[in-house]
Amino acid sequence: MKRLILLTPLILAACAPSTQPQSVQVFEGQATVVLRPQQYRLTLTVNPLTYDAKGVMENRTSGDRFSAIGTLLPAPDGSQELTIKLEANAGPSARFSILGFGLDGLSAKSDAFLSGTVKGELLAGRLRVNALSYPVTLRRVRKGWREWGAV
Repeated sequence: MKRLILLTPLILAACAPSTQPQSVQVFEGQATVVLRPQQYRLTLTVNPLTYDAKGVMENRTSGDRFSAIGTLLPAPDGSQELTIKLEANAGPSARFSILGFGLDGLSAKSDAFLSGTVKGELLAGRLRVNALSYPVTLRRVRKGWREWGAV
Protein backbone atom coordinates (compact mmCIF):
# COMPACT_ATOMS: atom_id res chain seq x y z
CA MET A 1 0.00 0.00 0.00
CA LYS A 2 2.88 2.39 0.78
CA ARG A 3 4.31 1.88 -2.71
CA LEU A 4 1.00 2.91 -4.29
CA ILE A 5 0.90 6.08 -2.18
CA LEU A 6 4.49 6.97 -3.15
CA LEU A 7 3.79 6.44 -6.88
CA THR A 8 0.63 8.56 -6.90
CA PRO A 9 2.46 11.96 -7.03
CA LEU A 10 4.63 10.71 -9.90
CA ILE A 11 1.62 9.56 -11.88
CA LEU A 12 -0.22 12.82 -11.28
CA ALA A 13 2.86 14.89 -12.20
CA ALA A 14 3.13 13.04 -15.51
CA CYS A 15 -0.48 13.97 -16.32
CA ALA A 16 -0.05 17.67 -15.51
CA PRO A 17 -0.23 20.06 -18.46
CA SER A 18 3.06 21.38 -19.79
CA THR A 19 3.95 24.97 -18.97
CA GLN A 20 6.48 25.21 -21.79
CA PRO A 21 6.71 28.86 -22.90
CA GLN A 22 5.56 29.50 -26.45
CA SER A 23 7.08 32.16 -28.71
CA VAL A 24 4.52 34.68 -29.99
CA GLN A 25 5.58 36.59 -33.08
CA VAL A 26 3.75 39.28 -35.04
CA PHE A 27 4.76 40.36 -38.54
CA GLU A 28 3.25 43.18 -40.63
CA GLY A 29 3.79 44.26 -44.20
CA GLN A 30 2.44 44.01 -47.70
CA ALA A 31 2.20 42.02 -50.89
CA THR A 32 0.91 43.04 -54.28
CA VAL A 33 -1.76 40.48 -55.16
CA VAL A 34 -3.53 40.68 -58.54
CA LEU A 35 -1.94 44.10 -59.17
CA ARG A 36 -3.29 45.54 -55.90
CA PRO A 37 -1.19 46.22 -52.79
CA GLN A 38 -2.58 44.38 -49.75
CA GLN A 39 -1.62 44.98 -46.11
CA TYR A 40 -1.08 41.83 -44.02
CA ARG A 41 -0.59 40.98 -40.37
CA LEU A 42 0.68 37.51 -39.39
CA THR A 43 0.42 36.44 -35.73
CA LEU A 44 2.08 33.12 -34.87
CA THR A 45 2.57 31.07 -31.73
CA VAL A 46 5.63 28.84 -32.12
CA ASN A 47 6.46 25.80 -29.99
CA PRO A 48 10.24 25.97 -29.33
CA LEU A 49 10.54 22.17 -29.00
CA THR A 50 8.66 21.04 -32.12
CA TYR A 51 8.85 24.27 -34.18
CA ASP A 52 5.11 23.95 -34.90
CA ALA A 53 3.55 27.30 -35.69
CA LYS A 54 -0.11 28.25 -35.59
CA GLY A 55 -1.99 31.49 -35.65
CA VAL A 56 -3.84 33.92 -37.89
CA MET A 57 -3.02 35.89 -41.02
CA GLU A 58 -5.16 38.95 -41.58
CA ASN A 59 -5.58 40.79 -44.85
CA ARG A 60 -6.00 44.22 -43.31
CA THR A 61 -7.01 45.72 -46.63
CA SER A 62 -10.01 43.42 -47.20
CA GLY A 63 -10.66 42.35 -43.60
CA ASP A 64 -10.29 38.63 -44.44
CA ARG A 65 -8.79 36.29 -41.82
CA PHE A 66 -7.04 32.98 -42.44
CA SER A 67 -5.98 30.35 -39.92
CA ALA A 68 -2.25 29.61 -40.21
CA ILE A 69 -0.70 26.20 -39.50
CA GLY A 70 2.86 25.12 -40.30
CA THR A 71 6.45 25.30 -39.10
CA LEU A 72 9.16 27.84 -38.33
CA LEU A 73 12.40 25.84 -38.54
CA PRO A 74 15.89 27.09 -37.60
CA ALA A 75 18.44 27.15 -40.41
CA PRO A 76 22.23 26.63 -40.04
CA ASP A 77 22.95 30.29 -40.88
CA GLY A 78 20.84 31.55 -37.94
CA SER A 79 17.78 32.41 -40.02
CA GLN A 80 14.44 30.60 -39.82
CA GLU A 81 12.47 28.88 -42.61
CA LEU A 82 8.72 29.50 -42.53
CA THR A 83 6.20 27.21 -44.23
CA ILE A 84 2.55 27.96 -43.46
CA LYS A 85 -0.76 26.74 -44.88
CA LEU A 86 -3.41 29.45 -44.76
CA GLU A 87 -6.99 28.19 -44.60
CA ALA A 88 -9.99 30.37 -45.30
CA ASN A 89 -12.08 30.67 -42.15
CA ALA A 90 -15.83 30.17 -42.22
CA GLY A 91 -17.42 32.65 -44.53
CA PRO A 92 -19.85 32.82 -47.42
CA SER A 93 -20.16 29.65 -49.45
CA ALA A 94 -22.08 28.64 -52.55
CA ARG A 95 -24.41 25.76 -53.40
CA PHE A 96 -25.45 25.15 -57.00
CA SER A 97 -25.72 22.48 -59.68
CA ILE A 98 -24.57 22.33 -63.27
CA LEU A 99 -26.11 19.73 -65.60
CA GLY A 100 -27.30 17.71 -62.64
CA PHE A 101 -23.98 17.73 -60.77
CA GLY A 102 -24.27 19.50 -57.46
CA LEU A 103 -21.55 21.53 -55.83
CA ASP A 104 -21.94 22.46 -52.20
CA GLY A 105 -19.94 24.52 -49.72
CA LEU A 106 -17.61 26.27 -52.18
CA SER A 107 -15.91 29.04 -50.23
CA ALA A 108 -15.70 32.55 -51.61
CA LYS A 109 -12.10 32.69 -50.30
CA SER A 110 -9.23 30.48 -51.42
CA ASP A 111 -6.72 28.68 -49.24
CA ALA A 112 -3.10 29.78 -49.68
CA PHE A 113 0.51 28.93 -48.78
CA LEU A 114 3.10 31.26 -47.30
CA SER A 115 6.77 30.34 -47.35
CA GLY A 116 9.86 32.39 -46.69
CA THR A 117 12.94 33.12 -44.64
CA VAL A 118 13.08 35.13 -41.43
CA LYS A 119 16.41 36.93 -41.06
CA GLY A 120 16.60 39.30 -38.13
CA GLU A 121 13.32 41.22 -38.14
CA LEU A 122 12.47 40.64 -41.83
CA LEU A 123 10.32 37.89 -43.33
CA ALA A 124 10.84 37.69 -47.09
CA GLY A 125 8.91 35.07 -48.99
CA ARG A 126 6.17 34.08 -51.39
CA LEU A 127 2.39 33.94 -50.99
CA ARG A 128 0.84 31.35 -53.30
CA VAL A 129 -2.87 31.74 -54.02
CA ASN A 130 -4.67 29.70 -56.71
CA ALA A 131 -1.37 28.52 -58.28
CA LEU A 132 -0.10 32.12 -58.60
CA SER A 133 2.83 33.27 -56.47
CA TYR A 134 3.36 36.78 -55.13
CA PRO A 135 6.37 38.25 -53.28
CA VAL A 136 5.73 39.15 -49.64
CA THR A 137 7.78 41.28 -47.26
CA LEU A 138 6.76 41.40 -43.61
CA ARG A 139 8.61 43.03 -40.71
CA ARG A 140 8.50 41.62 -37.17
CA VAL A 141 6.75 44.11 -34.93
CA ARG A 142 6.58 41.97 -31.79
CA LYS A 143 8.22 38.91 -30.31
CA GLY A 144 7.41 37.60 -26.86
CA TRP A 145 6.62 34.56 -24.77
CA ARG A 146 3.51 33.16 -23.16
CA GLU A 147 2.92 30.05 -21.09
CA TRP A 148 1.11 27.17 -22.81
CA GLY A 149 -2.56 27.33 -21.88
CA ALA A 150 -2.30 30.93 -20.69
CA VAL A 151 -4.92 33.38 -21.88
